[in-house]
Amino acid sequence: MVREYERDFTRIVELIPFAVRDEYHKARLFVRGLRPNIRLLIASHGAISFGECLDRAMMVQSKSEEVRSDRDASERSGDRKRSHEKSSGGSSLTTAPAEHLEEGSCDLGSPTGVQDATRQAFGYPVSKPQQQCSPKHRRSTKWFPRRAEEEEEEEEEAEDVAAAASPSAACVKLLLYCFSKIDEDLCLPVPQGQPRVSFLDRLLEEWDDRKVRGLFHHDIAACETKVLPGKHNFIIVLIEGRDLKKRPTEFRIDEVLQPFDGDKFNFTKIGQEELIFRFEESSNGKAGYFQSAPIMSSSSPNIIAINVSPIAHGHVLLIPRILDFLPQRIDCQSFLLAMYMVKAARNPYFRMGYNSLGAFATINHLHFQGYYLEVKFPVEKVPTRIIATVGSGVNVAELLEYPVRGLVFEGGKNMLDLSDTVSSACIFLQESNRPFNVLFSECGKRIFLLLQCYAMKQAHGKVSPEILETRVNPACWELGGHFALKRRKDFDEASEEGICKFLAQVALSEQEFQLVKESILKSLSGGPAGKKNTGEML
Repeated sequence: MVREYERDFTRIVELIPFAVRDEYHKARLFVRGLRPNIRLLIASHGAISFGECLDRAMMVQSKSEEVRSDRDASERSGDRKRSHEKSSGGSSLTTAPAEHLEEGSCDLGSPTGVQDATRQAFGYPVSKPQQQCSPKHRRSTKWFPRRAEEEEEEEEEAEDVAAAASPSAACVKLLLYCFSKIDEDLCLPVPQGQPRVSFLDRLLEEWDDRKVRGLFHHDIAACETKVLPGKHNFIIVLIEGRDLKKRPTEFRIDEVLQPFDGDKFNFTKIGQEELIFRFEESSNGKAGYFQSAPIMSSSSPNIIAINVSPIAHGHVLLIPRILDFLPQRIDCQSFLLAMYMVKAARNPYFRMGYNSLGAFATINHLHFQGYYLEVKFPVEKVPTRIIATVGSGVNVAELLEYPVRGLVFEGGKNMLDLSDTVSSACIFLQESNRPFNVLFSECGKRIFLLLQCYAMKQAHGKVSPEILETRVNPACWELGGHFALKRRKDFDEASEEGICKFLAQVALSEQEFQLVKESILKSLSGGPAGKKNTGEML
């Protein structure tokens, strides 16, 4: 009956098109009219387009019919057995004839149930049934209004099924990678005695497996890529329509710190097939993989999942303590976890990034991104000038001769020193309501803290229409020099001059950057270790 409901629903949408804002809103309206067992399973996937919603509903209905068929066959087998026992002098219990079970049942060909479902989707009251069906018939009729207790029972059953398909299930089994905190050397070959299959090799292998399964919105390997000639050699890739397939942003753009909202999309709603493995600290100091490590209900694992709208090979998400439902805000522990992940890759071409709210993070559930791209980023090649040394010898430098203004952190006694210094700067910025992006480079040896104000300029109408038409949202990758373009025209006409003009709209003014920079250094140099540098060039 999903198909019949979809036809009626589509007719109404055609008659009152203003009732639907976009494909995602259309999907949400459509879900309202589905049966609870289907509705809950569809809702567990978060924001999806109408086409995806319809496909999932049809799939769930097909599976439900298989289960119902098996159950009815089992019941008929039981009825035959009891009838045989009675005829042979067995049980004296009476059984109602089949004709009695169908007495007073509704017409299966009647469109009443489908019409009610469609009315419910748009918020109108549903019609009351004119006759009562037997409980057995009500269970087998998809759109017939049911008693509240039956619907509640079905919803509980559907919730159990949905829970089993989510990462919050009591015992989902995932591949586990245990990272080591002992070896502080970065970007070195895997030592002898370590696993033959490296962290990065297995990550890319699992990512490729999800590609074969068809879980991505597009094939990134088939997307055109080129490096622009010029001083910076910006990298651009053409992914037509990528912005239409991504999940929509569901929060304010003018507040960097916002509370977690469980009613909006979060990563516990993604499909289990999108999860790659857990990423946890080793208990014995040795790194390695473990097959099918259970997630117990009391734990909140660190999860690595695919990004279903990738812009490069191996594009993944790191979701720290996924079941703690942390909002998108930096804390020292999670930042250090990202440092250990980029270190575990042992390859400078695997980078990680972070986007704050207001700097084009699209989901308010704490996450970092990472991917493999075998080319040097433009921001990694520009000269820098040391402006301070803080903490245990962490050098703070500023970018020179680059269209985006920002700071570069490196050095320190160990990775923990560097991580604490950069995360402290990020915490200062987010508490000051300053949007920012972070790029983890060279296996965590260099961290770029990039400042921007594009979203606020956009909101106040200060961005030129020509730039707005490109529909490029500048996050950590774009600020680093890697751009995903959505239109063929922009890709064909792209130039370094045009990219620099765009990034100039993103960057803080020189005066504002100097004020923010001094505030960051002041916050980091509160202790006796902090000191100003005379301006040594790197």
